[in-house]
Amino acid sequence: MYGKSKQEVQSLGEVVIRGLESLNMKARLATVREIEDLIALARCKCKKDGLPSQIPFLTPFAIEKIPSIEKWADGIFLGRELTKGIPVFWNVEKMQNPHLLVIGPTGSGKTELLLTTGTMMTFNYSIPIVFFDVKGDIGQRLRKSGFNVRVLNPFYYSLNLLTSPHIPPTIKPLFLEKIIGTSFQLNKEERAILFDVLNRVIKQKRENKLAWGAIIDDSEITDRYSIKRSLEIVSDFDWDGPGMLDSLGNGINVIDLTQLKDETLRRFIIYSFISLLYARYSLDVDKGLRIGVVIDEAWTILRGEDDYGIVGDIIKRGRGHGIALLMATQNVQDLGENADIFMENFGVICFMNNGDKDYWRGIVKRYSNILESDIENKLTFLGRGEMIVRFLGDPRPLIVSHEPLTRALSRIDCNAAFTLL
Repeated sequence: MYGKSKQEVQSLGEVVIRGLESLNMKARLATVREIEDLIALARCKCKKDGLPSQIPFLTPFAIEKIPSIEKWADGIFLGRELTKGIPVFWNVEKMQNPHLLVIGPTGSGKTELLLTTGTMMTFNYSIPIVFFDVKGDIGQRLRKSGFNVRVLNPFYYSLNLLTSPHIPPTIKPLFLEKIIGTSFQLNKEERAILFDVLNRVIKQKRENKLAWGAIIDDSEITDRYSIKRSLEIVSDFDWDGPGMLDSLGNGINVIDLTQLKDETLRRFIIYSFISLLYARYSLDVDKGLRIGVVIDEAWTILRGEDDYGIVGDIIKRGRGHGIALLMATQNVQDLGENADIFMENFGVICFMNNGDKDYWRGIVKRYSNILESDIENKLTFLGRGEMIVRFLGDPRPLIVSHEPLTRALSRIDCNAAFTLL
């Protein structure tokens, strides 16, 4: 409403209120705070529908539908809402699950987003964060940005699969068979033989120190080249030395896989580590957020998993054990047959820029409420680092422009600035 003075505007407002009451509609003057909240898209207790002061026309309007403010008003800075410039956060502690999935083609900015969110997670919550560096760019970019990085090389740190104190002897054969069978993609017959040998040898050696040599030399393994070769590789990375999991430090940890050029070896290290991690942290529940794991190109480990696998278990139960999983992949199909179950359990899903309209209509629209007009006029024109962000339990996404790591660092206290908007 417009007027030459505050009194004139207030009088006009009272006229409008009485007019609405005659139509059996309750109304009152908005407070300054409520107006500020509406402008800033902040939490507001007022109704979402309103009426303009030109009462004869009774033309209603609605505030733009956005996700619940509790989900994105605090936590880890993701970027700014593209049209209004409002800062958008990932409120990890208020999410049903503390996991993030990034989907997008090569060059869309997936790795940069993972770097930023992972790094800010360790700052915000004072927990260890683990990056798997396959191409050598993650550690280099973090150090270039001035971070202290603890590098763990699998040639110098042992997996300690056989000697892990977090795996009870009764389930160790099944635990090892699952890791080795999945990593090296053994068939069902080979996995059955492997389990039988592991079970027998581990029972025989219960009072003595276990060693891979005793397992490899078993008569059932000798003539099985695929199993024997797999176990020989496992023994190269599982020796009596400092454990990789036990060597994690608070802050940023990078597991350097750049010397492993074979996809199978990379999958084995990643899958073994997260299996051991899950076994260790699943001993306690409801301890709050305790560690974050970042996996770029997640298809590396998802490809060989049966059913839900260890990744599926972490996604569904990770919150109770304090594990946050941050993953990136190029398409939903990489999640396998259980893609829908995975998508329903990620706390935040970021769909990165993509110029393919079928991608937005056929894939993204299944998991978030996007309009056809947005596809035609906005989404297919998104640039690098721009994305739509969908929060678990609310299909209404936000269009967000992500900021690179160096710029995002200056936003660590951005939630305080957001309060003042």
